[in-house]
Amino acid sequence: MTDKSDFTKDEWFLLHRTPSMVGMAVLAADQSGFWGTTKETLAVSKGLAAGAKQYPYNSLIQMLLREKEGPDGDPVKDYYKDLKQELKESITTDKLAADVLADCGQVAALLAEKATAGEAEEYKAWVMLVADKVASAAKESSSKGTGRGKISEAEEALIKQIAEALDV
Repeated sequence: MTDKSDFTKDEWFLLHRTPSMVGMAVLAADQSGFWGTTKETLAVSKGLAAGAKQYPYNSLIQMLLREKEGPDGDPVKDYYKDLKQELKESITTDKLAADVLADCGQVAALLAEKATAGEAEEYKAWVMLVADKVASAAKESSSKGTGRGKISEAEEALIKQIAEALDV
């Protein structure tokens, strides 16, 4: 069983933020209008919460979901509030996707080194669950003809890249 003490503070927070950031990157991958964006934002939270129900015996996921402290010791909710504002103001969709893909690659290496095989597999599945929930939450402007209903080509391409970066 992997424990928080097996990771540095930066590694732990990388594991903590990656599912949320994957959701945000998928949300930003294509335009879905006001209501669609609202649905996708809620889908990030629903995807995160689904990890608790879907992987009740994965101690790594359960500990991450209970984490209340951000990387600087401040409450984690304050960190995400500041991050959300920063993303709105200064980051492009392409930069966000590139950062998320880099994080996913780091996460895959980190899990291979420090987590059990089962924990790693379930963590990666959880991240992909978040991505899929966000992508399927609302119809995008360019989702016609992709064969996946509400999921746009841009979202589908990003999800494929995320899976490759996570090595799933």
